Amino acid sequence: MKKAANCFSVIFMIYTLFVVVIAIVISINIKKYYDYDEHICNITRVDYPITMPVYGDVEGWSSCVCERNCRSLAPCINMYASIKLELKIKNDFMVEEKCTIHENKCINGEDPRWIAHALNNSIEIAESYINSCVPCYYNDNIDDIYLNKDFITPIITLAALMGFVWLCCCMAYISTLDLCNNDRFYKDSYIENKSYKV
Repeated sequence: MKKAANCFSVIFMIYTLFVVVIAIVISINIKKYYDYDEHICNITRVDYPITMPVYGDVEGWSSCVCERNCRSLAPCINMYASIKLELKIKNDFMVEEKCTIHENKCINGEDPRWIAHALNNSIEIAESYINSCVPCYYNDNIDDIYLNKDFITPIITLAALMGFVWLCCCMAYISTLDLCNNDRFYKDSYIENKSYKV
């Protein structure tokens, strides 16, 4: 029982350290989240493909997953705003992607008709953004520009889940210590009773 308690203690300490590190990272990102305010961005440049991809020339296209063990290409739209012309706008807060707008999953991506449809659709989307004003998010230094800032809900969910698991580990750890102490108490009582009888 003592070996199990020692093993559990080590696991508990490692998990606690892991939770503390994750909590620090989450806190930093939450602070960053609140630094980004909503503004209106004037989209002055939009890069997008106008032709189908060909072997050796996939400019304007990026990889997507079509099925298991299948990869294809989907159009990659990149947008830039007048507030900082050289800075590519990102779609989602704290998500690093190659494109501002891109389909990561392309179920029928191996079908050339799907690729042609995706190309036409991306041209339509890209042209709708040219010289338009859209809501965007950036901080005072304009380190990054985002179209979406949906970050806090998944982080709070993750933090709550990790906190719940940590609480369960605490309770299990305390129970294990109690069992060890009770086991030691019974052993000591047994030794005392045995020595009393002799």
